[in-house]
Amino acid sequence: MLLLLADSILVIFITLRIGVLTHYILEKIFRTRIQSDLLGMFLGGLITCSFYFNVLSCWLPINYLLLIPLTILSLSIGLRLRERVRQIRHSVWHSLKYIFSPANLLISLCLIATLFLFWIIPAGNTDSAGYHYLSILWYEKYKVVPGLANIHGRLAFNPISFIIQAAYSFTDPAGQSIYPLNGVIIGLFFSWLLIRMLKRKKSPAGLAYGVLIIMLYRALLINISSPSPDALVDVCMSYSMILLFEILLSGEVRLSQVVIPCLIILYSLTAKLYSFPMLLVLPFLFFLLPKNERKGALLLKVFGICLFMFVPWMIRNYILSGYIIYPLPWFNFFHPDWQVSFNVLQYNYYDGAHRIAPSSSASSAFLSWLANSIRIAPVNGLQEAAAILSPLCWILLYKKTKLTTPKVFGIWLIIYAGIWIWLFAAPVFRFGAVLISLSLLLPFLACLPDRSSGKSRLYSFLTSLLFICAALYYIKTGSSKPTTYAFSLKDCWLYPLKDGRYKNNKADFPYTTLRSGVKLYMEDGIHECINTELTCRVYYSGEIEMRGASIDQGFKIVKDETLPYSPFIIIKR
Repeated sequence: MLLLLADSILVIFITLRIGVLTHYILEKIFRTRIQSDLLGMFLGGLITCSFYFNVLSCWLPINYLLLIPLTILSLSIGLRLRERVRQIRHSVWHSLKYIFSPANLLISLCLIATLFLFWIIPAGNTDSAGYHYLSILWYEKYKVVPGLANIHGRLAFNPISFIIQAAYSFTDPAGQSIYPLNGVIIGLFFSWLLIRMLKRKKSPAGLAYGVLIIMLYRALLINISSPSPDALVDVCMSYSMILLFEILLSGEVRLSQVVIPCLIILYSLTAKLYSFPMLLVLPFLFFLLPKNERKGALLLKVFGICLFMFVPWMIRNYILSGYIIYPLPWFNFFHPDWQVSFNVLQYNYYDGAHRIAPSSSASSAFLSWLANSIRIAPVNGLQEAAAILSPLCWILLYKKTKLTTPKVFGIWLIIYAGIWIWLFAAPVFRFGAVLISLSLLLPFLACLPDRSSGKSRLYSFLTSLLFICAALYYIKTGSSKPTTYAFSLKDCWLYPLKDGRYKNNKADFPYTTLRSGVKLYMEDGIHECINTELTCRVYYSGEIEMRGASIDQGFKIVKDETLPYSPFIIIKR
């Protein structure tokens, strides 16, 4: 736990300092005083750090040694941009004083207790043992490996959070991997949202913010102790859309206000591709800018920043899989010898998507899917149904309050359109949780007053009660999860708790031998890949061989045998 805390502080220190530099450079590029807050500064720092790690990964493993130049740069930023760093420290101190003030202490402690429990318990995300740990360890041990997807297709998913976490894992010096990133970004995000709620806690809007926090608990808490890529993309989407919504509520849209959230929306694509519906916000905001800011030069500048974010990331995709954007089948411009087979790509494209089944009637297929969703996971299904019906919230609230504008309704409409895109692309609840939550709550934030009223005590009481009940529920469920084994303070005071699926059962692990005596292990019902060497296959998809004498020269497919083992639909080319 102490090592995880120290690593978390290191993440915050480096990333915030790099965020200050990023903020300064963006002001020079756009020639305006850009507005941002602590969370925006942190996410801006991640954008620059991601570029640094992506570029260097073509030649070097991404591990703690690459933090040395970043630490030196961070210290020099403190000297060269002293006033900006001082403002950051002042903002941190002011936020902590507000959160821990006597009037807000009860609600704040409920939030902190909930986050702390999920921070220390073993990872509860079942995908972590499947490919999260392995992907990060591959990035930490080797430079980007050509054809790594031929060992396991998911190793080529390449979410940007994995390469950042590889740098902060400290696997060799610590003796086990440490994953601080998700705990940091989720903690910062909920603190950012908590302050917004506390400023309105005596009003109906404050209660709506509280409900939004509790709804987002369901998507984010499970990933605090897991290195899942979902945490970063969900925080990027939630932060940028809520901030843009508030900007539109306040009145005129200015470039200085929207630069950071718009860049974070673009960046979220490298975190995970399911954020792509949010791209619809960008042209919408462009046409809301004043005429003197709505120029072609602005588009050129944004395009240049997109190259900065996406080109190194796409190069990594290409090296890992042979595809520019993996596992999308439409970007197959090159055909290197390490390219993953088309059937493996299709397997990973459909794996876990659980699309709405084809039917003679689209409406009956949709209703069948919704009924099945409610039957399997009632809370998820009811939230999905409520989000689909959320236009009724606008009708009822607007009819009663008249407190919204076409611009505010427009950004909500983009989020609502995103729900329908999600429904027919990959309707897995965790992929749509942010869209569902925002679609339901933003109408209330737009139409309900955010100032104290005659019922201020009632709203304050209801908000406190909501957080107390949520803390009790999530602490109970978190401590009794199947993945949470019995532990005491002496088990985790120094090291974070390891996933319960780590076992010392490498003996009798089945394997075949490749070139240079490299053993390629094969997972079975008894052995999991996290318990042996990195060259391990989670499932068999055909014969592969090494491209050279060493592992970092990559792997290529010799014989594709995906179809007999794939339960998913394979579409024609």
